[in-house]
Amino acid sequence: MTELSNAVHHNGLGKIYYQNGTLLYEGYIKDGKLDGPGKSYYPTGSLKYDGEFKNGEFHGNGTFYSRRPYSYDDYSGEEFFFTYKGEFENGKFHGDGKIYCNDGILHKDGHFNHGSLNGLAKVYQNGIIYQEGHFKDGLLNGIGKEYLNGILHKDGHFEDGRLNGPAKVYHDGSLYFEGNFNGGWCSGFRDKRDLLVEHYILE
Repeated sequence: MTELSNAVHHNGLGKIYYQNGTLLYEGYIKDGKLDGPGKSYYPTGSLKYDGEFKNGEFHGNGTFYSRRPYSYDDYSGEEFFFTYKGEFENGKFHGDGKIYCNDGILHKDGHFNHGSLNGLAKVYQNGIIYQEGHFKDGLLNGIGKEYLNGILHKDGHFEDGRLNGPAKVYHDGSLYFEGNFNGGWCSGFRDKRDLLVEHYILE
């Protein structure tokens, strides 16, 4: 990191500053790199990260305070600033962690792999359960459940975020359809026109 040029020979506790004099980092330094417990700051002076570092990267347990918008999902387009608390590896969310909205409401809770949910996890929207199950690269993959306003909507096998395989679909809390799905589409309809109508109603 070029900002560390004023600490390339330092080892132990220290402070590093931006060129304008604002504090960039305070904590342990090894061979000029952030290494050990410490805190890093944005140029505005607000806290960016509080936790463990290794070779200049977030690594170990820590808390990251984002200053970039984060989207709830690929569909709503709603964005918010967030806080991540949990494990890091080489500067990315890696291990068990939680993501909170800027108002402190829990958004994601589970296992991360290099920045994305991978493994068992839960996703919330406005504090209400939205998805739970097994994730891969941030999407439901495997057995999972999806909710609408906290009410069970889909229950079954997912692939890349869509129902794929045996599953059940619920409407207003009651079982609406049960069968096999392929890429989000369910079998048993006369033609795609009927399928689209049902798909529209359920979504």
